[in-house]
Amino acid sequence: MKLSAQTHFSQGWPTSLLSDVKAMGIDVIRDSVPWHRVETAKGVFDFSHHAATWVSEALAMGLEVTLVFQPCNALYDGGHTVHTDAGRAAFARYVVETLKANPGVTRIEIGNEYNGNDFVTGPIAKASKELRDDYYQAMIAEVDAALAEARLDVEVLRASTHSIPIDYIAALVDNSAIAPGDALSIHPYTTAPEQFAGQLALLREKVGTDIAIHVTEFGANFRSLAEAPAFLAKMVAVMAEADVATASWYAFGSQPWFPNMELWD
Repeated sequence: MKLSAQTHFSQGWPTSLLSDVKAMGIDVIRDSVPWHRVETAKGVFDFSHHAATWVSEALAMGLEVTLVFQPCNALYDGGHTVHTDAGRAAFARYVVETLKANPGVTRIEIGNEYNGNDFVTGPIAKASKELRDDYYQAMIAEVDAALAEARLDVEVLRASTHSIPIDYIAALVDNSAIAPGDALSIHPYTTAPEQFAGQLALLREKVGTDIAIHVTEFGANFRSLAEAPAFLAKMVAVMAEADVATASWYAFGSQPWFPNMELWD
């Protein structure tokens, strides 16, 4: 298992922190290139904003980068999570153009906690849970087709769920959003280390053993930073034993919304 860390260079962290990432022995980071920063006019892409230039700096330092793509831009579908054919096509184009601008990126994640409502807005947020996976399937199919047409060979992490919603992920498998040989991502924030192995075993009963599982965010809302090290050690142990492919601690540095989780001060 590769141990990773969530960073927020796309949100303004100084890239001088990249040297601290390397100094801590971290080889893989998870971050983003926000859609609204690189496409401010329809069909025109500019990757000169600091929210995008950090990627080339990280790659030049030998870091492996997982890019998570959020399907929201004010130019499309009223700024809500894309839900029309035109919006999904525009989103897929943004994914392709970002990868063309950063050819060293080999792993991407589509959506962020798509099963919840913190990062999903508009008609999809109001849709029934039975339709949520259908919206995701339509979006991921558009991205798959665009990547194939552009001949871009990257690992695509699918589902990107908060917690381990077994029935929701099973529905994505049933509608072919996730197929054998694919990879999926989960954020097991509601899972204690002692429960992780059992919950993951139940998930694999539903989706099979030939789908790679990545934990692209993990951690907890600790009362104090002193609680974090033991949790980190236990989760790393159980995830590695459970054959998790990569695991990304949230987060490398401090953030105001979740204190007491930073690896670096």
